Amino acid sequence: MIHYKEKFADRHIGPDDTQVNDMLDVLGYKNLNELTKDVIPDNILFKEDKEMSQALSELQMLAYLKDIASKNKVYKSY
Repeated sequence: MIHYKEKFADRHIGPDDTQVNDMLDVLGYKNLNELTKDVIPDNILFKEDKEMSQALSELQMLAYLKDIASKNKVYKSY
C-alpha cells in the first residue's frame, strides 16, 4: 500500500513503522535490532547509540546545500 507523506523527511528517509513491521514479519524478525545483529558484521557495528541532530525542513536543507554550492569555483582548462 502506498502512503502519501506530508513532511520532506517522511517522504525521503525510509519506511514508516507499518512498513518496517511488514518487512520484519516477511523476513522473520521481531525487531530491527535482531535484523541488524544478523546482517551487520560485529567489527563494523556501533556498540553505543549515536546522537543525531534534529532533521532540517526541506527549505532549510535547500538553503544549506545552496550555501555549500556557492563555495564551488569554476576553473577553465585549456
